[in-house]
Amino acid sequence: MKDFQKPYEKSFLQPLFGLIIVEVKKPVDKMLPMDKILIVDDNSDIRWVVETVLKRYGFEVMALPRGEDVIPKAKSFSPQLILLDVFLSGIDGIEVCNRLKQNTKTKDIPVIMFSAHTNFTDIKKFCKADDFIAKPFDVNELVSKIQYQIKESAA
Repeated sequence: MKDFQKPYEKSFLQPLFGLIIVEVKKPVDKMLPMDKILIVDDNSDIRWVVETVLKRYGFEVMALPRGEDVIPKAKSFSPQLILLDVFLSGIDGIEVCNRLKQNTKTKDIPVIMFSAHTNFTDIKKFCKADDFIAKPFDVNELVSKIQYQIKESAA
């Protein structure tokens, strides 16, 4: 069995305060080689877990703790998708999303917002995120949403 196909054990995820609670199954769909994902969350535990899981699925991942760093890093890293926490210290995720969507070099990069705030309708009133996932989230649902957004943006 290839390494990325092995499921995580629940004990691996439990120390993370219940934010991510599931086993990782086989990848839902085979990704193009090394699609790039930029993760932005000020919680180091969540950044680490999401980065680890996405790498297991074959993504190239970069993780940032601050919203202020997103635009320059998005220009240099050229991600196919940005996974962005709504509530960041400093510039919050909604403002970062708005800046990304207004910038000619980053406006077409899909943005998936994620937060413990579960009402995407409210978030959509303030920014033009492409999708939303609520914490705690199912890792397989997250990967499915990422794969869908990458395919849609490439079409």
